[in-house]
Amino acid sequence: MTIPSSNYQNLSEKQRDQMVQLLDTAYTSLASINSKLASATPAGEAHIGEVGGNTGIIAVTPTVSLVAYTANDCVGGGFAIPGAVRVNGGTGILQSITVQDLSAQNALLGFFFFKATSLATYTDNSALDISYTDLGNCIGWVSLVTSNYCALSDNSIGCVRNLGLPLQAYTGTKSIYCVVRTNSAATFATSNDLKFIFGIFRD
Repeated sequence: MTIPSSNYQNLSEKQRDQMVQLLDTAYTSLASINSKLASATPAGEAHIGEVGGNTGIIAVTPTVSLVAYTANDCVGGGFAIPGAVRVNGGTGILQSITVQDLSAQNALLGFFFFKATSLATYTDNSALDISYTDLGNCIGWVSLVTSNYCALSDNSIGCVRNLGLPLQAYTGTKSIYCVVRTNSAATFATSNDLKFIFGIFRD
């Protein structure tokens, strides 16, 4: 900034001192801002520059029984969905579930989601009974019905979309936990006949 010499000369000594102090303060502030802009962004959640979403496509292959399932049986036991949220204790939105079924059983499935659960208490091919404690940690459920399946030559694929189900992980983990129940009879040919794929918008 240029100050006309005639104007500066018309100022009193006190006014000149005040102007010098103001200019010194402005210079110091600008130098500090410039230094911060030049330094690397520190690690952590206080970050800049992320303008798009963070989407996870997470596949889980449960181990299923070759013995026939009946309605209300647990399928594959309880399991974790690792990396369902971006940070420990974080949140996200479950947008889709895709089921790859190598045996083309087209089972009617119910997915129950928990921020914390006792996975060991849920046994594959046994009647599902969600405990009171786990029910308190349940954050939602989703059904996969007949109309969600597409039959192929010797297998099938099911997909339910646009769920918009909010998720939140427990403190200290990025995982969400899931238990699946069949609402129809099914018999699988191999122990890895099913694959569950979860599409999640991670905050």
